Amino acid sequence: MGTVRRAVKRDAKKALHGGWGTAVGITVILIVVGLVLGVLQTAVGLAADIPGYAQTLSESSDPVNTALATAPRYLLYTLGVWLVTMVFLAPLAVGTADWYMCRTDGRAERASHIFWPFGTKKFWGSLVLWIALRVVKLFWTVVFLAVPSAGIGYALYSLYSAHPDPSRQALLITGAIAGGLAFLAMLFLLGVFLTRYSLCSYLMGHKYAKGPFSAMSMSVRCTRGHRFETFWFALSFLPWALLSLLVIPLFYAAPYISMSWAMYTRYLVELRENGRAQAKAMKEAAAQAKAAAAAQPAPAAEAWPEPQPLPQAGETAALPDGAPAGETAPAADTAPRDVPVPETPAETPAQEAPADGAAADGAAPAEAADAADTADAADPAAAGQTADTDARV
Repeated sequence: MGTVRRAVKRDAKKALHGGWGTAVGITVILIVVGLVLGVLQTAVGLAADIPGYAQTLSESSDPVNTALATAPRYLLYTLGVWLVTMVFLAPLAVGTADWYMCRTDGRAERASHIFWPFGTKKFWGSLVLWIALRVVKLFWTVVFLAVPSAGIGYALYSLYSAHPDPSRQALLITGAIAGGLAFLAMLFLLGVFLTRYSLCSYLMGHKYAKGPFSAMSMSVRCTRGHRFETFWFALSFLPWALLSLLVIPLFYAAPYISMSWAMYTRYLVELRENGRAQAKAMKEAAAQAKAAAAAQPAPAAEAWPEPQPLPQAGETAALPDGAPAGETAPAADTAPRDVPVPETPAETPAQEAPADGAAADGAAPAEAADAADTADAADPAAAGQTADTDARV
């Protein structure tokens, strides 16, 4: 924040280079106009016996009826002074702000440029802006300060009029102090809040060419998010305002402050426009990306392979996709497999007894012959040796 403030003031001094004489001349013109209006106000007040108005009320035995009888004259005087001041100062405020805005672009205008709103539509626009700003500021002043002011008034009235007991008196004093602190806090917040309208006069000139209400709306938008920064920017000129009471520093402080506000207005407006341009570019890029994504065809869903029937015995199975050529897929094993069956002990048939002794006798030579054959087959060497022995004998 401090960096921006210093940069704006430095640029303001650069913009005034070569134009200090004209800026001082504009300050002199505004001072003269203010003095003329002050003299006119005093003359009209003396002619209407306004200075004796308060004395008349204080010396009257019936101040209420006296006030009601003399109030129209006083109100007419106040309204007339206010209208004359507005008719001269409102267009001059817009013209002076536009002269300083021209300096931000490097354009050097004459001092008479501050009178350009007279005779144009901007004259009526400046009057509308003058009235609208005062009505809006009055409204927000009441909103911010009504409650703490009412609290302070009630505490003071009860303290000095009702003559309360000591305990209640201490409570009222505490309430008055709390109300005073709340009033100061709300006054600070009010000052920060009202900075939202600080750019209006600079936005009605040739550079931005806004109407009164458009200028107010644009000022609110440009200062959004920069209210505290704008408040401290305005507060930084307080030493120069105090020095201006010595009159001589006024001829330096007035051009310097006005030029700084013109530079700060341009800074906030360009900051907002750049932010909007970036946001618009990002939005367009997102829309283009979305449109490009919508234009691309959606990827087709991968189809599952259809199941193939198992080959029969002796047939060659089809090769899967990607299998090297020359290979043959193994045939499916469809032969039935042996299933182990638990062994069961074999039944031994019962040996039947020979029916008679003859059968038994007849079977004996047969059994002896079988036994001899078995012995010869089991030991062929022995059989050959026996045959050699027989031959030699």
